[in-house]
Amino acid sequence: MSGADLSVMEFADLEVSENVVWIDGTRWHPAARDAVRECSPVIGEGVYRIHTGGLRDRDRACV
Repeated sequence: MSGADLSVMEFADLEVSENVVWIDGTRWHPAARDAVRECSPVIGEGVYRIHTGGLRDRDRACV
């Protein structure tokens, strides 16, 4: 997601975004923003990959 504007896209389940690569310029829906950031380790300068680690199985904690 190279700077995509996802601010109007609601995420019912963050796991569907597993392994999505995004950059600092990507705009997330306010309800998903914090979870996406918490679940996205840095893979390069200003580049992140969503890794939920099976949220349903682990009380919604990311790895």
